[in-house]
Amino acid sequence: MSRITSGKALAAAAMALATLTACVGDGPAFVAEYGTNYDYNTFNLYHRNRDTLVVIHGNPLGMDEAAFATAVTDAMQTRNSAIHTHFTTKSGGSTEKNLRVVLAFNKQPGNAGLCEGTPTRDIPTPGKSITQVYGAWCWSDRPEMEVIAYVSPITSVSDPRFLKLVAGATRELFPGPKDFQTESGSDRTTQVP
Repeated sequence: MSRITSGKALAAAAMALATLTACVGDGPAFVAEYGTNYDYNTFNLYHRNRDTLVVIHGNPLGMDEAAFATAVTDAMQTRNSAIHTHFTTKSGGSTEKNLRVVLAFNKQPGNAGLCEGTPTRDIPTPGKSITQVYGAWCWSDRPEMEVIAYVSPITSVSDPRFLKLVAGATRELFPGPKDFQTESGSDRTTQVP
């Protein structure tokens, strides 16, 4: 796909990936879709040395919501080596009002997608055999980048796979300039050992 118009193709690829993830060990696997609307320079312009708002749906660990949100945003920090941005769940003076990251843990977007703020529904995973994060970088109500990441079930935020899952998803959402030049307008699947 050259442009992100819906998450259907990404979701289909991710469901196939989820089946494979059960067989490939403990490293997270990622499916990322880079739309032609994504422009690294735009990301740089709006996020360099500023706060980036993060909206979180779901909490697969059943822990305190604020503690889970802090663990997620802590795992996101410094994962894009090309620029410095501060991921936060609190809107502040330096956040761009039209841009945000939406992360859905063990949930998937409804028909409209994550960026339109629609409710998400639980993912169909028999016996909770995986932990999934579906992420989007949103410009207003449309996704500029999307990623789905899976790993075998995580039991706590101190599990090293939690950091790999969230950090890897963040890197996939915001590729550096060199990565963007080679991946723009494509779907990509990555398995991290």
